[in-house]
Amino acid sequence: MIINLTQNLATAEQIKAGVQEPSAKKELERLLTFESMPDMGEIVARANAIADIAHKEGADAALIDGVAFLMHPLHMALEKKGIEPLYAFYDCRLVKKVVGKAVMKNNVREHVGFIK
Repeated sequence: MIINLTQNLATAEQIKAGVQEPSAKKELERLLTFESMPDMGEIVARANAIADIAHKEGADAALIDGVAFLMHPLHMALEKKGIEPLYAFYDCRLVKKVVGKAVMKNNVREHVGFIK
């Protein structure tokens, strides 16, 4: 099972690929949100707490994304628990739609796969 350890909800394509939301989503969001600049001790502690959430859920792999300074410690904490960290790869394209006399532009991101 792939657990979603991001603040975003899994897309339909990711759900089809086996991504599931954790039951502790609120706690995960709290751990992923930094209100002030953390020191390395706090970063590592949060990474370990997030990895614990994945482990308790029985995840084999985890979709991760967030602030850059957390990703390496989180990657390492997951690997220590035998959970494979995954990064999403998206195909981004601009979609234009004519509405009356205006042209609406929207960026669409489609999940393509995971980078290990």
